[in-house]
Order: sequence, then C-alpha cells, then structure tokens
Amino acid sequence: MKFLSSVLLRSVLFSLLGAALFAGCCGSVACNCQNYRADALLFNFKPGSFTAAQIDTVLLVRSVYPRDSVIRTGTGSTATVTYAKGDTATIVRERTTVFTNPIVLDNAEPFATVNGRKLGDSTAAKSYRYTILVREPARRGPVLARYYIGRVQLRGQYEADGCCSCYRNEDKQFTLSSFANGSRRDTLVDAHVAPGAEPRVTILRR
Repeated sequence: MKFLSSVLLRSVLFSLLGAALFAGCCGSVACNCQNYRADALLFNFKPGSFTAAQIDTVLLVRSVYPRDSVIRTGTGSTATVTYAKGDTATIVRERTTVFTNPIVLDNAEPFATVNGRKLGDSTAAKSYRYTILVREPARRGPVLARYYIGRVQLRGQYEADGCCSCYRNEDKQFTLSSFANGSRRDTLVDAHVAPGAEPRVTILRR
C-alpha cells in the first residue's frame, strides 16, 4: 500500500512539474499571429476624384440589416412600424495623408461591438450595412457621393499552434454600391488576403 501511494505521489508530482514547465514555456513565448485587422475592410479615395478638403472629414453610418431594423408595435389597423436608427461616426484625417491613410471598418472600429457581433456574418444577408458619405467641405452642403457597403460576408476560425491560438480569416467579401454623378455602380469585392498579408484597400471612385 505504501509502495502504491509512493508511486501515485511521484506520478502526481511529475504531472504537476510537467504542467508547470509547459506553462512556463508558454509564458515565455510571444505569439506572432499576424492577424491584426484580419476581418477589417479598408477604403480610400482615388486621387483626382475628390480634393483633399472634400474627404478629410467623412461620415460613416452603420445600419442593422432589414430584419433587425423593423420594430412592430400593436396589431391590426393600429399597428405601427418603426426602424432602428443607425449609428454614426465622423472620420477626420489630415489633408496631407487623406490619399494614403485609409478609412477602417473593423469589428470594433469606429463603431462599438454590440453583443459580440462582428461587422459581417458568415450569412451575408445578416450583416450590417455601412454608408460612407462625402459632402462639400462646409459639411452641411450637398452630398457629393454616397457609398453603400453591404452583404459583408466574413468567415474564419482559430487555429492552435503549440502555446498559441491564432485567428485566421478565410473569407471576406462585400457588395459596394456607389452613387456619384447621378449614376449607381454595384461591385462585388473580394477583400480576402493570405494570412499575414497587408489588408486590401478598396479604392472609391467618383
């Protein structure tokens, strides 16, 4: 009995020692996941389409997708339907860098995350819709251009590698609708890049 107890004790101590050594090893390892802005969408304007003064300040609006936006109150002839108000954010950039410093849409930038929901969804119809508005420099002047970013499809997973667990984006695409000079243009954009590569910047044209 004493022999068995001694063996059991040594086994437990060995397991604890191994766990401690492993934890110490993991504690000293710096994970280089290279997944910064893995889900992000980046936008900038084509030089010559706008002046720097027109795009140093732009307005972003985040709207929930239609099924979430409808709020029904009452029934029958007294029923009312309202729509959730979109979130807005003003992006201000230095005029000297407006054509090189992109506008970033990420899971928590510039809008706060709501209930852990990402900027897109694996089911594109459930994603947020975003609007980028460009106005005259007076800010209250007429809208020069309007861009809709919708059906944002995101898919990814975490992959374990030793002591590290890194997120990998596997699918990132969206529909870009631009309204400028009285015309509309719809484009399906594939923004996915290889792990560790720089995020792709989508150029907005007028």
